[in-house]
Parts: sequence; structure tokens; C-alpha cells
Amino acid sequence: MSRLIKNSNGLTLLELLISIIVGSIVITTLLSILSLSVQARSDLEVRDRMKTESYLLVEELRSNLFNLPVHNAEVTSQESDPETIIEFTREYKYVPDGSGGVIADYDQSATYELVYDEVNETITYREQGTTGSLMHSGNVFFTTGTTLELTDFEGTTCTPTTPCSEGVLTLTLVITFSINGTRVDTQTFVTTIIVQ
Repeated sequence: MSRLIKNSNGLTLLELLISIIVGSIVITTLLSILSLSVQARSDLEVRDRMKTESYLLVEELRSNLFNLPVHNAEVTSQESDPETIIEFTREYKYVPDGSGGVIADYDQSATYELVYDEVNETITYREQGTTGSLMHSGNVFFTTGTTLELTDFEGTTCTPTTPCSEGVLTLTLVITFSINGTRVDTQTFVTTIIVQ
């Protein structure tokens, strides 16, 4: 009788090749999943940053308008201008009159401007006659499609000839920002602020 000798001390070349192929497929799949996960996280962080920037801008503007308070508001720029300018005017401020009451002090009037500069893609808030300050980070830009609209409650645009004592400020913000000199895809945010 002939006996077959069985060798169980090692792997055959075929077994080794199959295990390398299976291992490569598993590692490739895991690396692909990891890459997709990192990209999804990066995209989420970008969207979150843009949402935060727009939220901070709107909240700062709301705070400024609340603290002013506004007696008149109007769009002072023309449609052909590279800047959209909305003026908010406080005609007087209530001050103590010395006898326990308050009076309107017309010497404390003030005019502030909300300015969207299409050329530099920035939004500033400033006291009339000053340069003001950006309402956003320096690497944030508001691109084509960004609009600032001021209407009264009937929907009529507030202009120098028809200023509003109250109205609705609608901000359409098409926002992007720069990472290492490269701009990311834009996101659009729309919000309204009641001006009273």
C-alpha cells in the first residue's frame, strides 16, 4: 500500500496569494471608507463655518439696530452702484431732564450705514462719514447674488424720497471663504430683520 505523506507545516503559494488578495481588498475598502469620512467631515465643517459667519453677521446687525434705535431707514444707493447702502437714522435720543422725566435730545442724532461692496465682496456697518468695520472675518466673502433689501410692511422699497420709519430688511447672503488662498463652494442664506 502506498501512503500519501501530508505536509501541514506551511502554506502553499496559492494560499499565500489568495490571502494577499483578500487582505488588499479589505485594506482598500477600509481606506476608501476613511477617505470618504474625512471628506464628509471637511464638507460639514465648511458648511458649519459659513452658517456661523452668516449667523454672527445677522446677530451683530440686529444688536446694532436694536441699540440705535431706528427712526428712519432708507436705501440710498442706486441699482447701478457697486455698493448697496442702507441708512439707519436715529433722529433723537431720550435723556433724563433733571426732574425725574425724560426728553428727546435732537443733538444726539446719528446715522449708520449698512454697506455691501460688490467689488470687494464685503459687508460693513459704519457711522456715516467713517470707514466702519467689517461685519465678518477677513477671509469671508459675499459673492454675486448677495442682496440687501429694505421694504416697508406693504412691500414698497424704502428710498430717500420714501423713507421708512419701520420695515423689513431682507438679507440674501451668498457666502464663501478662503482656505489657503482657495475659495470653497458658496452657500446661500436668507434672513429677515424687522426694523422698528
